[in-house]
Amino acid sequence: MNAIQHIKQEGFSIELLPNNNIGVRPNALNQMQRDYFAANKIDIVRHLQIEMVRAWLHKIGEPPEDYYLVIEKCMSNPDALLYFLRHARGEYEPKTERSD
Repeated sequence: MNAIQHIKQEGFSIELLPNNNIGVRPNALNQMQRDYFAANKIDIVRHLQIEMVRAWLHKIGEPPEDYYLVIEKCMSNPDALLYFLRHARGEYEPKTERSD
């Protein structure tokens, strides 16, 4: 079971927001959920960041069978994750052809 499925099983809702951020909110926050989130916060954030990159890959039309190339790079290289997150958040302007 991946982290997102586990988060949902633990009673959290996850949604992709219009600004390409990911929203996580508890359906009903209880002590067990607080403990789970506190103990797994880093993993949860990383998986949500990966999902943001995956959503961006879909948005720009990359074929799903090629997602793993970027996802594996992001999982093994924090700089690559930051680079692709910036793209997913729209922080890099797309290149346009110059007309001289």
